[in-house]
Amino acid sequence: MKFVPRYILVVLLGGMSAPAIAETPAAPHVFFGTVPDPGNLADPARVKDLLASGQIGLYGHTNGIFTLARIGKSNAVAQLWEQKFQEVAEFGMGAGAARSSMTVVNPGNTDQRLAYGTELRDDRGRAWTVTPSPLWTTFGGMKDNCEQWTQKDQSYLIPARSLMSCNISIEAAHDGPVVLAPHARLTFDHSVSGLEIRDVLGVVSGPGAKPPHTGSNGTDTPEIVNFWTRPEAFRNLFPNRGHAVGQADVNTHGFYAAPDVESWKSFVDTGRKSGVMNFAPITQTSYAAFLGTTSPFNTIDIGHDKYLREAALYGGDISYDMPASWIRMQSVPESYLQWYVNTTHWAHAHGLRVSWINSPVNPADGRQLQYSTDTRWLIQHLRDADALPDQWVVENYRSDCGATGVGNDTTREPVVTQCGNHTVTIPYSESLNAIALMLAQEKAYAPFTSSLQYEGLLRP
Repeated sequence: MKFVPRYILVVLLGGMSAPAIAETPAAPHVFFGTVPDPGNLADPARVKDLLASGQIGLYGHTNGIFTLARIGKSNAVAQLWEQKFQEVAEFGMGAGAARSSMTVVNPGNTDQRLAYGTELRDDRGRAWTVTPSPLWTTFGGMKDNCEQWTQKDQSYLIPARSLMSCNISIEAAHDGPVVLAPHARLTFDHSVSGLEIRDVLGVVSGPGAKPPHTGSNGTDTPEIVNFWTRPEAFRNLFPNRGHAVGQADVNTHGFYAAPDVESWKSFVDTGRKSGVMNFAPITQTSYAAFLGTTSPFNTIDIGHDKYLREAALYGGDISYDMPASWIRMQSVPESYLQWYVNTTHWAHAHGLRVSWINSPVNPADGRQLQYSTDTRWLIQHLRDADALPDQWVVENYRSDCGATGVGNDTTREPVVTQCGNHTVTIPYSESLNAIALMLAQEKAYAPFTSSLQYEGLLRP
């Protein structure tokens, strides 16, 4: 559904007598989510203050939503939060090796387990291995993919004498480009017998050794290609579970050549067909920051800045994944901040929304957790430079140390998390909840530069 701005409705109605139009809630400037322990987003006690603020939206990190769906709480989260505005989702994480999937049946009399790591060969002699299912196979419209996740066993269970086919994920045994024709012939290693492979999903091109959304050859990873070219995967993961996505942050891992930008544009065009209008390339920093440049962002042509500008203009947004604590860990944090200030000034001058992803830093990364202190330090520097972002994302994608999971707004008890072989206890004031509320209550953001963008309309 395409949203119509309120002021347009007023003009259209003119002096006509019409029922009062319900006021549309103001778009939030803070979005909240977590990959570790995302099920707590459905706990009313834990998110009591977040919900009561009416100023915080959900951030759908794909891995987090994926986990929510696997544990059966994705619909519960959407229902509890009663989203009155569109969420932000994050996409773009790929694997270093090409992935595909195959359909397997078991005509025998005994159930069979197919363990992760089981080897196969394609008709060109290349090795493949059975892997856990990535997002696009699990949510590609299937009712049951036969995967078993328990503490002691992670494998696929192929039922005996069953007409039900199991969708099995496979991954090339090496990194680099791979072309696998649709319906290609695969054979199991000699250790597997009795299972029949009925169909194989083709892979047009695999990524390189790094895990980018786009590569310098202009190709996408299989996960991205299949996610957007199979619309049922997007529908099953988000709209069908009550999640309305209006904008997206995308891990691109940089733009270093013109083909990267062309691949990005194709990705954005395809994603918009599913109703997601605005796409922000996620960036961390550039060579300019390392060099300590104070040049205006629009004049920098070193590194990927030149191509980042073009990608951001096409997507309508730009997003920084740069924790405040990480910046403070640098020898000259001011050099990094200056790059963000320059980039934000450029983005706002071009009517782009600026988003800042601020996650806690793992103490194992070399700095004790000072999430609240470091965040306030960053806010003050950005205020002084008139470079506050339009919105913040408070999340944690680390599953080991740091303020993982969701704090408890009702009890305000400490957040307890596992760090290696010992337990870490973190005060509620350092939790994700507390930081999200602080950003919203203190209005640590700039106003949106264009209401049309948030209403779901393409930027002119």
